[in-house]
Amino acid sequence: MLVKRVAQQTDVKTAEQSVTTKLLHTSPQLAANGFSDALSHTRDGPPELSKATPIACYECNSFVDPDCADKPQNFVKNCTNSWEGSAIIGCRKIDQWVDYDGGEGLHKHHRVIRQCAADGDISKPCYYRAGFGGRINACFCD
Repeated sequence: MLVKRVAQQTDVKTAEQSVTTKLLHTSPQLAANGFSDALSHTRDGPPELSKATPIACYECNSFVDPDCADKPQNFVKNCTNSWEGSAIIGCRKIDQWVDYDGGEGLHKHHRVIRQCAADGDISKPCYYRAGFGGRINACFCD
């Protein structure tokens, strides 16, 4: 029993040592702060551990925390592999403007939202939308 347990511990240690990290894509802003927005981790071992691609993004809202706009490095988060059944495809930054005073605490303002992105067209890195009383500019990996 002791020999089997030592062998299992050795296998786990070997698997942990065989982890390789490869940079897939880094935006200039993240690179300047020493972060990558997508890392690939591979392991030698059972098939269920052979490949995983966690994505790290800034996740914050300047309406809640003003540092989100200018100091996003304080908000790095590992994204889960999916969001409501959709695969995470990258990181997104949204600049949002509310252009009117709506009462009940909703006043004219600008906010920055940074998040893991599970939807959108990454072949179009940025898009702009405007509607009644508001506008957004959304970009991937910004």
